[in-house]
Amino acid sequence: MKNLLKYASIGLVGFLMTGCADTSIDDFEVSKPQSLIDYEYLDAYGSVKEYVNRENTPGFTLGIAASANDYIAKGFIYRLINHNFDIVTAGNEMKYASIVQNDGTMDFSTVEAFVDAAEAAGMQIYGHTLLWHAQQNTTWLNNCIKDLADDEEGTVADKQYAILDAELERWIEGMMNATRGYVKAWDLMNEGLQDTWGNIPLKTDPEKKEKNDFYWQDYLGENYVRNAVKYARKYYAQQEGAKPEDLKLFINDYNLEAAYNNNDKAKSLVNWIKKWESDGVTKIDGIGSQMHISYSCDTIEQKRRENAVVNMLEILANSGKLIRITELDMGIDDEYGDAIKTDDVTLEQHKAMGKYYEFIISKYFQIIPKAQQFGICHWCITDSPSKSGWRADTPVGLWTLDYRRKPAYGSFCDAMKAATDNNK
Repeated sequence: MKNLLKYASIGLVGFLMTGCADTSIDDFEVSKPQSLIDYEYLDAYGSVKEYVNRENTPGFTLGIAASANDYIAKGFIYRLINHNFDIVTAGNEMKYASIVQNDGTMDFSTVEAFVDAAEAAGMQIYGHTLLWHAQQNTTWLNNCIKDLADDEEGTVADKQYAILDAELERWIEGMMNATRGYVKAWDLMNEGLQDTWGNIPLKTDPEKKEKNDFYWQDYLGENYVRNAVKYARKYYAQQEGAKPEDLKLFINDYNLEAAYNNNDKAKSLVNWIKKWESDGVTKIDGIGSQMHISYSCDTIEQKRRENAVVNMLEILANSGKLIRITELDMGIDDEYGDAIKTDDVTLEQHKAMGKYYEFIISKYFQIIPKAQQFGICHWCITDSPSKSGWRADTPVGLWTLDYRRKPAYGSFCDAMKAATDNNK
């Protein structure tokens, strides 16, 4: 897909030709703006996925996140994704609250259309997400367990467990039926660990202070992941033509690369997986690291961040699990740690961000053994709009808001080629 800067250049030529055609107007020249010249080198790049050496990366997938509805529309976003990537993650449409209504009915029509569109295009889907505390239909879930009392049939806690475990099974069964075995990799649990230090516990909210969240573990216990694994494998295997060994279940979290806590979250996540698997039955296939990061203009801080990325990758590599960078995007901080807005980022700063992308991609392939390299997914197609609910007005995309390639695009391509060519 060609850079729209090229189209802008064509328009300028057309303007000049029109001007020259009118003999009553004196000849004149229009200088090409430096802002166009500085980015013209990006026109020479092909699609992002062309730069992945497939021979050296047999299990690797290059991903992007997008609105499933945008993809289903089969317009520009659909073509851009199919042209540049291997696998797509729906930003919101495969989450519980997007499907479960206030009366408990489940509407999988968008998910089914998403699967149909992806399959027709030969595009894989990464499922996001089966277990999360956010974007849950709290109206329905809280109604399921209200007005319970201890009696001869059991305690309130026992009844809550039975009701919610059945609901978890119903939800996962519905999703597996809707995706009919086509979606083979999933974020089984998303963002389950607290943001603390040391041996980090699971998030919890027994007093329901967070009114818009629902913490399944408060009712099903800290081993509730085992239940989700059981149901996912059970209902995936029931799909026509599905091979049980193809299903890959990931535990996904953010700040695994965080320098502030010495990568304690990455270490704790690995330990939780060991605990859940200690029953000899539960099998978790992979770890997802979100990596919503920022480049720092403070060189000392930036080095600290880079060291923490390396530490994280080494911790994850030693887990023996498949490793996926699931939600990579990048902003930029000034020397004081404040986010720089998109319009204020200089070309030099864009290129510095590109170098950080190159660092991350190269270290991923250097540190993660080939057998564990599941993939890298960029989370943002474009920079974030000023009114967005996600990293608003920051330069997090590989494209600008009007779909012009950025230096990050070129760096991403260069890094993929260099890293995968050397992935022997």
